[in-house]
Amino acid sequence: MSNPENKQYVVAELEGIRSKICELEQSLLNNNLDKTDSISVIEQDATARFVTQNGIIKTVNKQMREITGYPEDELIGISPLTIILPEDRIPLEKLIANTNGSQSPSVQEFRILTKGASTRWVIAKISTFKNNGSQEVVANLIDITDHKKVEQSQKTLSDRYYDLCENMTDMVLCTTPAGQTIYANKAWCSLLGYSPEMIGKLSVFEFLPKDYREDYRGLIQRAVSGENLSNICTVLLDNHGKRILVEGSINCKFIDNKPEYLRITLHDVTSRKKEQQQAEAMLAEAQELNRKLQSTNRELEDFAHIASHDLQEPLRKISSFGDLLKESLDETLNDDDKENLNFMIDGAKRMQVMINDLLTYSRITTRAQPFTSVDPNKVIDDLQKVELANVIETAKGRIVVPQPLPIIGGDPSQIYQLFQNLLLNAFKFRRENIKPTVKITSTPIQNGKIKFYLHDNGIGIDPEYHQQIFTMFKRLHSREQYKGTGIGLAICKKIIVRHNGEIGVNSKEGDGSTFWFTLPRAESSVSNNNIQDSSRSDEPS
Repeated sequence: MSNPENKQYVVAELEGIRSKICELEQSLLNNNLDKTDSISVIEQDATARFVTQNGIIKTVNKQMREITGYPEDELIGISPLTIILPEDRIPLEKLIANTNGSQSPSVQEFRILTKGASTRWVIAKISTFKNNGSQEVVANLIDITDHKKVEQSQKTLSDRYYDLCENMTDMVLCTTPAGQTIYANKAWCSLLGYSPEMIGKLSVFEFLPKDYREDYRGLIQRAVSGENLSNICTVLLDNHGKRILVEGSINCKFIDNKPEYLRITLHDVTSRKKEQQQAEAMLAEAQELNRKLQSTNRELEDFAHIASHDLQEPLRKISSFGDLLKESLDETLNDDDKENLNFMIDGAKRMQVMINDLLTYSRITTRAQPFTSVDPNKVIDDLQKVELANVIETAKGRIVVPQPLPIIGGDPSQIYQLFQNLLLNAFKFRRENIKPTVKITSTPIQNGKIKFYLHDNGIGIDPEYHQQIFTMFKRLHSREQYKGTGIGLAICKKIIVRHNGEIGVNSKEGDGSTFWFTLPRAESSVSNNNIQDSSRSDEPS
């Protein structure tokens, strides 16, 4: 019943009924209509009705009995106040007193208590008049319970919308099409430092810097033309003149195709913009550092490649002429001179091996090939038959692959070199009187990668050196015990890094080693159903 038009309609309807009943009453008083006829007319009336004399009900109609749930004999003779909710009685008593003898009826809403103890809302038009010295009251009622339920539902919904709007973190402002403030929520008041009373006296232009006002007038014109404006970026001024960067939307509410008010929703992006600028600056700095690092790496790789080639020729001459000198002076040199000459020749040859290893290390980048599908099963089979055949036969060792390994994506020559270096180490660092065995397994992990394990039964590695062994030229044993330059695992690590993977070792001295590394799975073989958590502890034993 909050809608004024609904209420006016009900009042008009009651007025028509009242006029009809007044005519009946007048006819009854003039003896033009007997009581039975008047009761019959009242019974047929569409509204509930009761008539009191000196505060006691003397007549009720059928509709009144239906609304209250009481039979006629329980209503006749009682005060109407007894069936009215207590908190509604005093206003009704005052209303009756104020309308005493008045020709203008009064309208009142109140609740009645039914016989079933339920409550029903009614709107009543009440008239009072004198009849043979007694005050009579005629009340015509319409049940508006359903209307009240709708009204309450609308009020509840309205309250929720208001609460949502008032307590949301975004700033909300409603203005007239001319820009005068109608409503501002807490966030708007709080951010700009105004009280609701102060904001109500301001126009939206007073929240804007002068250099932004003309642009905002254009936005208003677009909004009142029916355009919904989103991603608006502007600046507001707080009550101290501080500028606040905001983003949001503006649109207009229309009633009967006429602009009623503007809805402005904004949020403070000052901190976000500052963070974004800082992030962009950090990214630019990181990109510049990365560019310099890449340039430095290229220079180092070029230097290593050129230096290695330039050093090769003199070393070959030292080694070759050393061998000739040793042969020609073999009969004339004493034992000390022969030993010194051997040291020189051996040092030159070892330097040649180290330079070749440096060239191999640099070629991981300088001679890198595009990634293709690589079958590790074929790689291992070829290694057993060719490069590692003599090593495996001499050591009486074996390579075990319990399950076929998945196809991977990578640089074929580098994948070949990776497996060759790791397998060669496994057979090199074997225990005496134990036939070396290397077991190779794999498991899928997240991000479309495969984790490989190479488990050997060799001498093992003290955990203290697990990270150091991947450093260039790092050796844990003397050259007399195990030959090599100590660059093999450094090459393996560089290959893995180029393939965006990881490499490590699980081992302890005297108990074998498990080298593990990750490589990307070939695109044609990737299956999301097979990707598992990389944290699973399924390393082979």
